[in-house]
Amino acid sequence: MKFRKRFLSAVLSIALVMIPLVAQTSAYANSSNTLLQKATACAQELIADRTTEEYLEDDNWTWNSTTKIESIVPMYDYDGNINSYLFRLNTDGIDQGYIVVNVTPEIFGVEAYGGSGTYEADFIVKEQLGRPMNANDKIIHHSMMDFVVEKNKTYYDLASNSAIKMSKNELNKSYKSNIQLQKATTSINDIVPFGTWDGKYTVKGIPGWTPPYTTSYFGEPNNCGPTAGTNYIHYWSHARSDVSTTVRNKLWSGQVYQDFKMYFDYLPVGGSSPYSLMSGLTVYGDSRNASPIGSDVRYHGSIDWAFITNALKSNIPLLLCTTLVPSDSQYGYHIFMVVGYDRDGSKVDLQTVTGWDNRTDNYYHYNNATTLQTAAYARWA
Repeated sequence: MKFRKRFLSAVLSIALVMIPLVAQTSAYANSSNTLLQKATACAQELIADRTTEEYLEDDNWTWNSTTKIESIVPMYDYDGNINSYLFRLNTDGIDQGYIVVNVTPEIFGVEAYGGSGTYEADFIVKEQLGRPMNANDKIIHHSMMDFVVEKNKTYYDLASNSAIKMSKNELNKSYKSNIQLQKATTSINDIVPFGTWDGKYTVKGIPGWTPPYTTSYFGEPNNCGPTAGTNYIHYWSHARSDVSTTVRNKLWSGQVYQDFKMYFDYLPVGGSSPYSLMSGLTVYGDSRNASPIGSDVRYHGSIDWAFITNALKSNIPLLLCTTLVPSDSQYGYHIFMVVGYDRDGSKVDLQTVTGWDNRTDNYYHYNNATTLQTAAYARWA
């Protein structure tokens, strides 16, 4: 595997003072220029790293020498402090792609990026309000794929627009506890030795497969679980030539989405159960007379990088569920599909199918499993 050259980062950091940053609202003027400059340096370094020869040779990766920051939107914590920045990108004159930098001192760094898609919070706001997210929306970035907004002193889950039955103090405690856990948990290098499975890896069939369904396609609230399950089966039945035609036809039959609503214990308020992912996939296969030939699941502290990587290197995508907001089991988590990873030493990013768009080039930084509730799979090859 190629090791990436990061010598450009120092030059880029110095040159950042020359980059014109257009502030969308007065929030930028009130925020720390140093903080914004550090975040921008981090984003520029990622752009430089992801436009090296290794990536330019990949026909399925969008960024190139034209990729630049187009606009910037802050997100906040519960005390009104900026805790992250969304950098919207432009490549080849087209507004596409994004980078999110978390500026919380304990976990500072790139949290997520996408080659051609739209960031989740931005996508949700566009669906709800018909326009991109801006600083005046005051989106609270609680944790991985978990966004909150305050309206009339009540906090709402951004994705479902449902009131959260927790006080500001409870939410703040959850938020800060999660940061400390991420900071304290064992690093990647302690779990998998340096150089092991370094580089970029994507499961069989991707590229070449586009997830056909998004959560908005079905028009139901909190439906990330059955949407992810439907895309998961579509992948095995349409993208994997090493699965027999008979099994593939059996898998993609009947009312796939509707059955996953049942097998994942879906409810319009609360969504799917994080504890039904593996059993739901297994029961689904059994119901089609196409039982999986293997399956596994991990919860909470038993999830680690080795489990995730062993599955992916065996060409098995996973369904992951982010951590529940403590004391409120109805909100604050998201179920999505993972199809690969990009690792450089201690830095590793998971390649995801978020369910909010139909891209396979969204990446989330994997600091540790603190932000994960469930990791599960079933396989047919």
